[in-house]
Amino acid sequence: MTQTTKNKKHTGRKIALAVLLLLLLTAAYLVPRMGTFLVRQDQPEKADVMVILMGNIPDRTLEAYDLYKKG
Repeated sequence: MTQTTKNKKHTGRKIALAVLLLLLLTAAYLVPRMGTFLVRQDQPEKADVMVILMGNIPDRTLEAYDLYKKG
């Protein structure tokens, strides 16, 4: 391998590493903030069925009970 081939290879790796680092930092910043779009603060309405999509089974059971008691 010639010296220029090695330099090009190292330059490509540095660029790929920089892009990967930029993507990871962007994801680390954006992902926690995306949850604010998923949370609703509406009051529960009367319904025939409840579907609780949160946490594990004990958490879901307790949340379903709380919603049921609220009406």
